[in-house]
Amino acid sequence: MEKNEDYLREEKADTRVNHPKVEQLMRAQREKEKGMRMLRINPTTAILVPPEKNKAEYAVKYREQIERRNGAD
Repeated sequence: MEKNEDYLREEKADTRVNHPKVEQLMRAQREKEKGMRMLRINPTTAILVPPEKNKAEYAVKYREQIERRNGAD
């Protein structure tokens, strides 16, 4: 029985080509984000929200929720 050693050969990843599964996941994520708006929570954090939640009040509520979860004052 001849041993096929092709599977042992190391190759550099081709950064120009994504695996088909990755392409499918990227398409699904883009579709999910369609229509969403970016909402700034603090200077370093922004989240995607539906248009009806794209308000300063929601940002404050979200920030408070994160602070409670992290135990910050």
